[in-house]
Parts: sequence; structure tokens; C-alpha cells
Amino acid sequence: MNCGAVAYFTATNSIPTTFHMDRSVPLLIASSARPRGNSYTLELRKRLNAYSPAIPVPPAHRSRGFRYYLSWVPILQGWAHAQTGALIDGLTQMQEGFAAFRSTGASLRAPYYLALLAETCRKLGRLDEAWKCVVEAFAIDQQTGESWLKPELNRIKGDILLDRDDRRAAGVCYQEAFRLARNLGTKFFELRAAMRLVQLQTSSSQKPGAIKLLAKSYQDFQEGLDTVDLLQARELLEFF
Repeated sequence: MNCGAVAYFTATNSIPTTFHMDRSVPLLIASSARPRGNSYTLELRKRLNAYSPAIPVPPAHRSRGFRYYLSWVPILQGWAHAQTGALIDGLTQMQEGFAAFRSTGASLRAPYYLALLAETCRKLGRLDEAWKCVVEAFAIDQQTGESWLKPELNRIKGDILLDRDDRRAAGVCYQEAFRLARNLGTKFFELRAAMRLVQLQTSSSQKPGAIKLLAKSYQDFQEGLDTVDLLQARELLEFF
């Protein structure tokens, strides 16, 4: 099933299906387009354009008052818009959606939505807002024990610190992201953390260790080798 089909299926099928698939759609779309300059951008936009119209929730969801599911629709739709370059409009829509999410009193998957907000704020250079999103995500995770996203939260935290020119603190976050991902068995998150460690190291004495970690993470994958993260990892390994 291609990404547009996944998005359409998610938005138009039963609530249990939606419940399980909401967090996977952005990952599937963003990770399945090849990172090859303008062609990558065009492919990503094509997939996101297929995704965005599919987002509106079926009438049954509205008529039966499923406020939780209605609230995350604009979050994901705003994320999709942001990925096509409409960062400000996308972020505004995401923030409105998250405000609606808060009003439901729910906390399930809140760290995930906050992570999407943090990365979008960071792309806009709004580092203080991005930081607040990450801090809140960690706090909610501590309360709920929803720990699957901790590696990504540490990676995003490291990215923000790196944007603030704190390379040492960023490195600590990336190492923690790698450790947590390996312990949790979340291979894509492990790979992303390993790539950050390679990109961070400027010392010739430290670089080989980071490359070794990345090579081991990359070798764990037997399929999906043409997805964004794996292509980027391979390019790093070939470069060094």
C-alpha cells in the first residue's frame, strides 16, 4: 500500500484503525521519498498532497462526538502543509489542533504531537518554542510512561542545542537517543541518532567510533533501503 493509500485508508476507515495508524502516516510519507534534491521535494509534495485531502474525518466521527480523533486531524494536516514549505500556516494549524487535543483532557500520544510541533518550530528558527514543546513532551512521558518516543525527543533536543551552538550538550543528547533506541529496539530512531553522532564529530579520533555505530545500525536493515533515513545513512557511510 503506497503512502497516499495509507493516508486515505487512515482517514476514512474505522476508529480503531485510525487509532493505531495516526502516528505512522507522517513517518511513512516522509521516509519513503528519495532524498534527491528537487526530485525529492517534488515527490514529497506529491505524496503530501495525496495525504492532505484525505485527512478530513468521516461524518460519523463528527456526529458521534469523537473529539479526540477530530483534534489530531489538524495536527497531522498542519504537519503535511509544513513539509511542503508552508511552515507558518502549517504550524498555526498544528497549534490549533493541539489546543483542541488539550481540551479533550487526553494525554495519549501527546509527546508525539509535541515532537512534530517542536521540529516545525525549529525549522522556523523558533528555538524557544521548540524547546518548550520538548520539555513538555518529556514531562508528559514521565507521567504516562509512554516511552516509545524518548529516543526521538532526545534527538530533537540535541538538534535544538546544536542550533544554539552547544555541541557538547547536543552530543550527550544524541548518545542518549542512541542508547534508548537500541534498548527499545526502535531501529529507525537508532539510525537517526547514529547519523547525528557522525555529523557532530569533527575530531578524527572520534569519527571512527561514530561511523562504526552507524554502520552497525545500517546493517540491521534488510528492507526499506530506499527510504530517506537509510539513503542518508548510506551516503554518510560512503562519504567517510
